[in-house]
Amino acid sequence: MSQSTIILSQLEIDDCRAELFVNGAPLSRLTNSGVHLENVAAEQWLIPGSNVIEVLVEPGPTPSQARAGVNDLEFRPMSAIARLIRFSEGAKGTVETGELLGAATFDWRGGNPNRQAFPRSVTSTVELGAAHGAWLWQSAPALTLDDALIDEARAVMDELEAAIRGSHADRVWSLLELQNSELLRAFPAYTEAGLRQELTQMLSYYKAAGEVSALPRDRGAHDFRLVCGGRLVQLVDKDYDPTFRIMDTRLERVVHFPLFLGRVGKELRVLR
Repeated sequence: MSQSTIILSQLEIDDCRAELFVNGAPLSRLTNSGVHLENVAAEQWLIPGSNVIEVLVEPGPTPSQARAGVNDLEFRPMSAIARLIRFSEGAKGTVETGELLGAATFDWRGGNPNRQAFPRSVTSTVELGAAHGAWLWQSAPALTLDDALIDEARAVMDELEAAIRGSHADRVWSLLELQNSELLRAFPAYTEAGLRQELTQMLSYYKAAGEVSALPRDRGAHDFRLVCGGRLVQLVDKDYDPTFRIMDTRLERVVHFPLFLGRVGKELRVLR
């Protein structure tokens, strides 16, 4: 794929809640709270051949329950669209300014006034040729979401937090190395030197602001879920926010670090 273009996933909603998935990975979630459209870089989730884009409408209340249960709703006009769009560099990011590659559409704005059961899933398949080649997570073994896996995942976060607190750039890079190596393949305009520089600058920023304030990770709040055919575990809490979060004390805001872990050999590693 050309470096002068980028493929984004785009979720657009009208009077509903929805999640967008690409090849089983949750990339966007909108909650009908004022924001009705979101674009997210999808290159690092695209696979050779057939790619599945999905919109999940009115998902369950927590990540692990997003597809569970049945909620009968009275008719109200609503719609949700998940798209894959290729944009040229500098494009505005609207569907009109890009090349629409595929879309999964749910539309309940007429034609069936009866109650319907939710969540509702709509999928569409997009052929993308070789894409960026195969990813490590595609050949990773399926995981079992149990206490042992949760303990492993928490240990990875503890290591990452300790490395950030200590401003140990090489250790942070080592923990994120597999993720970064595939990021460089998905986005050829990036360089390892550039990513390392960004990491050093981030650590310097937090060090200058004082002690890194990582928000406490409450095991009772975790709602980790298996994604991508069970090969990755998404580290997420019941509020749908990433479990790993740091407080930016200068700007008084929470910085979220989405993490997806998969097994490489015997180790659980950050793959996204």
